Amino acid sequence: MKKILFVTLLLFFSASLQVFAGSVITIQCDDVNPGAEVFINGKVAGACPIDVGVEAGPVQLLARIAVDADHEKLFVKQYNLGDGVRQHVDLVMSATQLTPEAKLRMEQAAAEAKRLKEEAEAEAKRREEAAQAGVILSAAEGGDIESMKNIAQHYDTGLGVEKDPAKAEMWRGKADAAILLALKVAAKEGNIDAMLDIASRYEAGLGIAKDLGKAAFWREQADAAKREKLALAEAKRLAEEAATRQRLENEEAARRAEEAATRRRIAVEEAEAAAQAAREATARSEREEQARAENRAERIRQISYTENIERLLKDNGKNPVSFTTALAISPIASVSDLTEAPTKSSRISRIKNEASFRPATWGKPDSMIARASTQYRDGSAEGARQDSIAADK
Repeated sequence: MKKILFVTLLLFFSASLQVFAGSVITIQCDDVNPGAEVFINGKVAGACPIDVGVEAGPVQLLARIAVDADHEKLFVKQYNLGDGVRQHVDLVMSATQLTPEAKLRMEQAAAEAKRLKEEAEAEAKRREEAAQAGVILSAAEGGDIESMKNIAQHYDTGLGVEKDPAKAEMWRGKADAAILLALKVAAKEGNIDAMLDIASRYEAGLGIAKDLGKAAFWREQADAAKREKLALAEAKRLAEEAATRQRLENEEAARRAEEAATRRRIAVEEAEAAAQAAREATARSEREEQARAENRAERIRQISYTENIERLLKDNGKNPVSFTTALAISPIASVSDLTEAPTKSSRISRIKNEASFRPATWGKPDSMIARASTQYRDGSAEGARQDSIAADK
């Protein structure tokens, strides 16, 4: 019996050692996250709180709490545990997020919506391309060359129309024929580039049958048109040069005529100014000559008067009546300027001296001779002042 109990205890301790061999993770939950489902390395370990024995090495811990059918909270962390280590973990759950299944459903719904949108856009694009192709086809049928080329490309690629290589070739042929016709019209009007383009098409058989003879013909036409164009250009250049020379000559002639007219106008103005100056000079000379003549006449009168007085004095009173009469009219006469006729002053002095030797009645201050001498002296001074003013003028 004792042996059986001993073996049982030995087996129990052996099992316990095997359970707790390696490392241990102790997982705790707070009141907010009770009962979180725990996964160790992707395997269910139980519900929190829990102690889990693990092998030493890397360990991935995941805890999950379901919120509803599409949302959950998670705790995920990676540990690298050594042998015999006890790792304590307090779960702190994440914010609410979609479950993997819900994410998958949403991704599938988004993908389906995107597919439907792309199909709708593709359908709208096809309709738009078809409408554009219809417009281009209508223009091509109306004879527009570029539209013919474009609709041919549409039939080649199936853009907006059903792909049809035969129709594409047909429209290219029509475009080439229309181009050739337009080139010939332009060539007949003298367009050199159109002539050369036609020649190249005949040489290469582009849109028409290859024909080297016609190609050479159109090249000759182009060369002739070039020569004619050059000749016209040269004639135009010569005409422009001649017109320019004529214009310059006319401008030069006009300039010279204007200069001549200006010179004539200046000469006339100068002649008029000279004539005016001459007239003014003549008038001034005449005035001066008249003034001089008047002065000379006045001087002559004064000299004659002085000589008469001298003659009366020499008579020594032989004819008192004549002498008295001559002295009485002396204030009426003008006398010459004393500065211009110094001899007149000397004569006046001599007369006064001679008068002082005459009879006593003549030499008195109130005598006729004394009064006449005083009047003559005063008149001579006034005449001299007037002559000086006239000379200054």
